[in-house]
Amino acid sequence: VPVDDRQEELKKAKECRQALQNKGIDDAHRQWLARLVTTRRLVVVPTSNALGYFRDQREELRIDPNRDFPYDLDDPTACMQTIAGRTLNEIFREHMFQ
Repeated sequence: VPVDDRQEELKKAKECRQALQNKGIDDAHRQWLARLVTTRRLVVVPTSNALGYFRDQREELRIDPNRDFPYDLDDPTACMQTIAGRTLNEIFREHMFQ
């Protein structure tokens, strides 16, 4: 990183720190907030049931996508039958939500 760019970054960081202090956020809270932001991943899903939204229907194939997950089922084939359910499952698997 060129020296001029580094100095500009430091200047912006100082201005940001000052703006946070002006809003009542001290260094301890700023550090906590910085750690929170750098150790998290934000995944935006505008609508999990896009097909249902498009069709103005909650159910897909007579199945509610909000109930199409493998929780406490006797029959393991009775889940992930909807596109919305499978899509959300892949998002969870891809990003390893816990």
